[in-house]
Amino acid sequence: MRAKTHTQSAVLAFVERFCTGNGCSPTLREISKQFGWGGTRATERHLLALEKKGWISRAPGRARGIRVNGGG
Repeated sequence: MRAKTHTQSAVLAFVERFCTGNGCSPTLREISKQFGWGGTRATERHLLALEKKGWISRAPGRARGIRVNGGG
C-alpha cells in the first residue's frame, strides 16, 4: 500500500473508529462534518485517494459502503 498524507491518515482513522463504535461506516456527510468541511467534495477526494492507494474499498451506490483494507 502506498503512503498516506496527514489528512488521509486522519480520515482513515476516523472511518476505523466510526466503524468500530457504530458497526457501520460513516457517510460522506458524517466525515465532512467531523473535519469541518462545508461540503462532501473534499471527503470524496480523500476517499478516492485512499481507495487508489489500497487502504479502503468502497461499494458503489452505498452510503455506508466504506471498508478498511489495512491498519491505519
